[in-house]
Amino acid sequence: METKDIFIFIFVFAALGASLYRKYVRKNQGEKPFQKSGTGNTGSSFSSVKDDYEPYKKK
Repeated sequence: METKDIFIFIFVFAALGASLYRKYVRKNQGEKPFQKSGTGNTGSSFSSVKDDYEPYKKK
């Protein structure tokens, strides 16, 4: 095994370990994966106003 092979193996192993650690921490915090903390949506994308408009209703 050459020196560059050892460095590549260590880098891949460290990246995999960091990824699994982040996934474990987020799971324990109750956050959704792939969402940065503090940047989540606090409201829904749909309006809370009730009206009679139904975009997919055929008349």
